Amino acid sequence: MSFIAALERTLGKPEEVEATYRAWLTANEVHAGGLNGTTFARAVRWPKAYLLAAEAALAGTDGAEELAFEIRLFPQPA
Repeated sequence: MSFIAALERTLGKPEEVEATYRAWLTANEVHAGGLNGTTFARAVRWPKAYLLAAEAALAGTDGAEELAFEIRLFPQPA
C-alpha cells in the first residue's frame, strides 16, 4: 500500500489528510492552549496516522529498512 493511500485509509478523503496535517503543523507552532478544539482534535491524530502510513509503505518494499516521506502543501487560495 502506498503512503498516501494509507493516510487516506486512516484519515479519510484527501481534504481530511490535508486538514489534519495543517492542524499538526499549527500545533507545533503555537502553545496547545492556543488551539481551538477542532484543530487540537485533528492535530493529535497526525502522528499515529503518519506512523501507520509509513509502516504500510515500508511493508510494500522489497527489503528496505527505512523510508523517508516528504509532504508538500500548496498555499491555500485566499
